[in-house]
Amino acid sequence: MRQLNFIILKWIESYGIDDPHSATLAALCIEVGADGVPITRVHDKIYNIERDYIIVPVYDIAQWLILNYWYILQEQKLSENEKNHIKIDDWYFAHSTTSIGGGFDWPLTEFYGTDTSIHVHSEIEQKDGVSLIRYLNNIDIDIPIIDFKESVHCFVSEVLDRLSSCFPNHEYLFVLKAELDREIFTAKQISFNLKQLAGFNGLTDEEIIQKTSIDSHTYNLIKSERMICSDDILECIAEVLHIDVDELVKPRKLLGRYDATDENAVASYCNGEISTGVFAKFMGITRQEAMKYLKGQ
Repeated sequence: MRQLNFIILKWIESYGIDDPHSATLAALCIEVGADGVPITRVHDKIYNIERDYIIVPVYDIAQWLILNYWYILQEQKLSENEKNHIKIDDWYFAHSTTSIGGGFDWPLTEFYGTDTSIHVHSEIEQKDGVSLIRYLNNIDIDIPIIDFKESVHCFVSEVLDRLSSCFPNHEYLFVLKAELDREIFTAKQISFNLKQLAGFNGLTDEEIIQKTSIDSHTYNLIKSERMICSDDILECIAEVLHIDVDELVKPRKLLGRYDATDENAVASYCNGEISTGVFAKFMGITRQEAMKYLKGQ
């Protein structure tokens, strides 16, 4: 079960849908952690009740998640020293849902990366606030990176489906999502190719970091598909691996672990998509065993 979920409980129908915001007004519940603690748990001051959802245009948060996807994956919490040298407003704009705006009361929640996870920090709202709702949960929790990625994809796809049916002339969010999908695909290819090509060259991660002068944090972000590489970084890595930059971004088949009788693995080898070494790795056998097996095909 995912440890982050953006749950659209119901769509709020309005009398006139004249923009993507009115088209996507919904009751939204955001749950986090293995126990599904609702970030959106609020006290409704008008009706004097507590509920686990907020009424907002989900278009706004979908757009915010797409625009800040890579920042959330890459950037960590600012240290006290960094706060003196970095524009704090820029960091909060990319990591805090309060920056979404649009006249709605968004939760006091931050999403940011750690070395191995995404951290979610959410604060209870003071009782004397002027808002008509008050957020009730304090949350500090680490969630798996893959859960953040999958939850964003599923949530944005649901918002796009709503726009397709209720506001079909809208294009902007579709363009943003398509661009993000291309960037994610490229990041996957670079990560996959880097791991395989480094192995072929007999280079360890430490050796590549040393030879390229790329800091270990950035290198780990690349390997874990958490950043888009600049041309300078790609050129540095390619030079160390003695290959053209195109080889790092070249689409290759992303293989899972194959059974020894799987014809797709053999076909990939015969088509030149994978080497004997890669074939052996995904089969879970030695290189010599792979060569012997392939000769018999």
